[in-house]
Amino acid sequence: LSSLKAENAKAKEAGRRIAELTSERDALAQQQAVLSKQVAEFQKRGKVGMTMTGDAAHAAGAERTPKENPRQIEELQRRIASLESHQREAALDLGREKEAKIKLERQIATTDRLNRESAAHAEETHAAMRREFETTARKHEAEAARALKDAQEQVEAANSARARLAAELEETRAKAKGMLLALET
Repeated sequence: LSSLKAENAKAKEAGRRIAELTSERDALAQQQAVLSKQVAEFQKRGKVGMTMTGDAAHAAGAERTPKENPRQIEELQRRIASLESHQREAALDLGREKEAKIKLERQIATTDRLNRESAAHAEETHAAMRREFETTARKHEAEAARALKDAQEQVEAANSARARLAAELEETRAKAKGMLLALET
């Protein structure tokens, strides 16, 4: 039961981690979209800046020199690559977490099934033992009743024999008394 609780806690933690990774992936996707948009804008500005003359480019609002634009684009591309790498790692983590969660849920289901089977087997064994005990108890009760009846019959026979012997003793005493009286006379 404690292992099931621990596994359940792990499953909850895995679910929470999956939710975190999903939200992090979504945030990274948004950042990637923003950065991609910025790269496209910088590339567009770079092309526009190259077609304009120096004064016209400053008048059109070009903020960076032509040397800064490629560096800016490289930096944004590096950040996009980093975000994509991080997103791939998060997706892999998410996949591993999902696999672990599925495995854990299977183990919990197997444990539950085994617990139900064990409980059913224990109930069957208990019922069989109860039936056997009741059968044995009935046999012992029947044997005890027969032994009691035999003992009562023996006691009654002994009482009857004792009463008969007591009567014969009294009769013999009376005869002996009568003989003694006859001899005395």
